[in-house]
Amino acid sequence: MNATHTPGPWCTGEQGGDYQQVTGCGFIIATVNSWWKVVESAQTKRLRMEADARLIAAAPDLLEALEKLVSDMHDTCGIHPQAGDQARAAIAKARGGN
Repeated sequence: MNATHTPGPWCTGEQGGDYQQVTGCGFIIATVNSWWKVVESAQTKRLRMEADARLIAAAPDLLEALEKLVSDMHDTCGIHPQAGDQARAAIAKARGGN
């Protein structure tokens, strides 16, 4: 059984001292924590946490764009076959496949 993800757009939401939320459709999709890396400065932790949250928030847009590229891609269009394989593998992973 493959469930579908919460529809985008997703965005970064509430932020506390050691967490950043990613939200979509009024729900919390993820909470990114920064507390586990004690060797980093507070500013580095915050910047890394914000970057991770932005990447997660972009996931639905990235998946949609990659699916569009793969569906429009033809073997003769000059795209390296390994890149096509990687793209299809990433889509399968996002969709819950192998």
